[in-house]
Amino acid sequence: MKTEHFEKLQAMFNGIRPLKGELVGFATHDPEGYPNIAPVGSMRVVDGHTIHVLQGMLPRTMENLRKNPRAAFCVWKRPTLAGILKSVAGKEDGCVGYRVYAQLIEEVDDPDAIEREICHILPRIPWVARSAMREFFRKNLRKLLSFSIEEIREIG
Repeated sequence: MKTEHFEKLQAMFNGIRPLKGELVGFATHDPEGYPNIAPVGSMRVVDGHTIHVLQGMLPRTMENLRKNPRAAFCVWKRPTLAGILKSVAGKEDGCVGYRVYAQLIEEVDDPDAIEREICHILPRIPWVARSAMREFFRKNLRKLLSFSIEEIREIG
């Protein structure tokens, strides 16, 4: 993937604002192939090879990952009138989002690693809610999942 495309993916993925209803689709499947898709807001693209997810209330997702470490993430732009008009006029590229195919490589329950990851996620939260969200994260997000990026595909 070209550098500018990766930078767009990283900005889009890491710019998700969960309190504004922006989430990433996180898909796994069980051994029989039955899919499970969970909305996730506490994740980020670390670099061109790694995605981190703070895991809390995803029991079926975790069960699936332990049996099959492959996962897919889907992130897309929130449509805006200005963006639609630019796209129609041909002034914006047709990419509206990305599908990222990855594999779970590590599950960490180290409180210090989790706290460092929380510090990366908190800037996406409005400052008036950061204290409450920090406590929510500390109480509910107990593992740091690391995924190796295998493939990135544009949507659109």
